Amino acid sequence: RGVWIWHDEDYADSINGTPRYFRYTFNLSDAPTEGNIQITADDNMRMWINGVEIKNEMFQQTWRNIPLIEDIQDYMTAGENVIAVSVKNDTLYAGLLFDGYVKTEQGQWVDLISSDTTVTSLVEYEGWYEKEYDDSAWGQAQIVEKVGGVQWGDDAIFDASAIVQNVFEVKEYS
Repeated sequence: RGVWIWHDEDYADSINGTPRYFRYTFNLSDAPTEGNIQITADDNMRMWINGVEIKNEMFQQTWRNIPLIEDIQDYMTAGENVIAVSVKNDTLYAGLLFDGYVKTEQGQWVDLISSDTTVTSLVEYEGWYEKEYDDSAWGQAQIVEKVGGVQWGDDAIFDASAIVQNVFEVKEYS
C-alpha cells in the first residue's frame, strides 16, 4: 500500500505553488496486459507515464477526489518504465499518494506504490518526465505518513493493487 510522500523539506517551504517533481521507476519482465492506478496529491498535480501525459480533471481539484486511472498498461513496455508527477502545494500540508499495479503476459505482478523509493527534485529539468531522463542526481522522497494518519485521515484510503489480485484456482470437487 502506498504512503504519503513529499520532497525532503518543511511544508512551509512549499506553500508558494512552486511544483515539486517526482519520478517512480519500475521494471516489467515482459509486455504488460493490464494495469490501474489510483493517485492523488495535496493540492494538485500532473502525471506522465513514460513521457505521455495522463489527463484527468480530478488532478486539478481537491486531493479527496481520487480517480482510478484504468488501462495504464497501454503506456508501458517491457523493461524500465517511469511514472512522473509534478505537484503544487498551495496550503498547509503537502503530499503525493499513489497505489496501483501492472500485470504482464507471463503473469508478473508489479505493485506501483508511493514510497521512499520515489525520487524528487525542486527543479524542473528539461524532459524530466521522459523515460530516458537520468534522475540519478535526484533526492529520495521522504515518507510523510501512512494512509489513515493524522494529516489526511481516512479520506484517502485505497489500495488499487489489491483490487484485482483476488485470484482463485478452481479444482475438481470430489
